[in-house]
Amino acid sequence: MGTITERLKTNGKSSFTAQIRKKKKGKVILNLVETFASKQAAENWLKRREKALKRPGGLESAVNAKARKSVSDCISDYIDASPEGFGKSKSQMLSYFQRLDFGASAIEDLMARDFVKIARELLSGLQARPPAKSPGPSSASGEPSITS
Repeated sequence: MGTITERLKTNGKSSFTAQIRKKKKGKVILNLVETFASKQAAENWLKRREKALKRPGGLESAVNAKARKSVSDCISDYIDASPEGFGKSKSQMLSYFQRLDFGASAIEDLMARDFVKIARELLSGLQARPPAKSPGPSSASGEPSITS
């Protein structure tokens, strides 16, 4: 059974967050969350999603759809979601992070110490794998520079 939480926004209006959390052997295997302007909309979403999860194979397909994503996958989603794209510098930096070993890390497994580690590695001169194809003109070294 899902839950609905009412929150008061800064403009004084309420928003309703619907959440469905499924566990298996004590571990969360699926967490679905959506926010709505009305309680009725949140209740309708909960009913539809719970009905879909109860169908044969419904839970498994929902879990597979929410498959673990890497840092690189999330950066790709971020790039794809941008309607106007980015400038050369930002595009180059995002591509650089995708090519680092850090880019292959699963988002769910990352902790604060992982971000501290990558920052230290970048400051000490860590280099990413060369791009598979040339993204276009870039700096003289072909890699973005990290300055403090």
